[in-house]
Amino acid sequence: MSLRSGEGLARPPDRERGCSDARPYGSVCAVTVSTRLRRILALVLALLVASGFLVAPAAASGWSLKASGSGTITTAQSRTLSVSYTRDGRAVARATVQLQRKVGTEWVAVTNVTTGPGGRATARVAPNNSQVYRFRTARAVSNQLTVTVVPATFTISGSGSGHGVGMSQWGAYRMARTGSTAKQILEYYYQGAAVSTATRAATSLSNDAVATIKVQVLGPPSDSRTTTRLSVGSGAWRLRNAAGTQVATGRASQPVTIGVTSTGVKATFTSSSGTVTKSSSTLYFEWTGTRYYQTSGTKAVASVLGAQGTYRNGRLEVKKVSGRPNVVNQVVLNTEYLYGLDEMPSGWGTSSNGGAAPCRRRPSPRGRTPSPRRRARACSRRAAATSTTTRAARTTPAGASRAGATGARGSRR
Repeated sequence: MSLRSGEGLARPPDRERGCSDARPYGSVCAVTVSTRLRRILALVLALLVASGFLVAPAAASGWSLKASGSGTITTAQSRTLSVSYTRDGRAVARATVQLQRKVGTEWVAVTNVTTGPGGRATARVAPNNSQVYRFRTARAVSNQLTVTVVPATFTISGSGSGHGVGMSQWGAYRMARTGSTAKQILEYYYQGAAVSTATRAATSLSNDAVATIKVQVLGPPSDSRTTTRLSVGSGAWRLRNAAGTQVATGRASQPVTIGVTSTGVKATFTSSSGTVTKSSSTLYFEWTGTRYYQTSGTKAVASVLGAQGTYRNGRLEVKKVSGRPNVVNQVVLNTEYLYGLDEMPSGWGTSSNGGAAPCRRRPSPRGRTPSPRRRARACSRRAAATSTTTRAARTTPAGASRAGATGARGSRR
């Protein structure tokens, strides 16, 4: 009895399942090699993708990552980003999803999260500046999320065309609309000041405590400069000391530099004989064409370095306050100051021209005082109805000044 090659011999111990028995003894199992190779290649690819050497496709067939959480936070807050992982519309649980942050054109890993039974996961971020995020796996990439970061607090500094100190006209307007009286508005902006009534004949131009007011144009607390410069565009100027004595005169071509001393302020300018310095506890800068100096002379306009206006009328009083120069303009209230404001119509405050009058607290025909909200609505309607009249009334009466604080427009006074 003869045996064919291979007959009656035991199956080699290294034969793997999946190999055909028809293959000759000692042959390599092609199915086993192919399966192992596929597994090894898949593992290598997964490692390359996880390490960032390879980019996974935007979404493998049926796999999806949907992210949410874009928004704005402050530097003191955090933001929760959410992701939903599905395959063919069904949740993928217990999957590891990586949160990434964009740096330039690259994506860097932030953290890994694991999806729950519903295929959802969250990650909390607290960036110091605005960032773009996304979630990803080896099979899918989510949409991008933008977290915008703004400061936790804001400090807004600035003003309009006025001198930047005192009462905000827009703020006072709003307070009037919500029912505040003139006295309450003044006490709010000038805390510590005593609000009272001063009577004076309307035609008076006397330079006394009743007719004249002092308007700060430069100085603490809003101005930190330790020097400034006074000048006129034409005509001439003069300096007086605290006793009222004239100590210097000059022309438009001779600006005056103001500084501080241990006891007050000093003024320095250049004359034909050289540099001149005058010191006093208080200095007064006056210019031609005003009621202080050469009334019929050239109508000069004064300016203050660092201030936000020019000044046709008045005189500048310079003192030391908190170690810095403090400059105020002395002007007559009803003629030089109010009519010197560009935005102030001649009929401001009267019911026929709008202004504050329509906003005043007044009883209803039945004797009841309307609520602040109803009064504000009525004020808006009346102000809108009289806006054309108000603009038409922005003219200066004959003989009135136009520049108690020229250019102090829409600002704090």
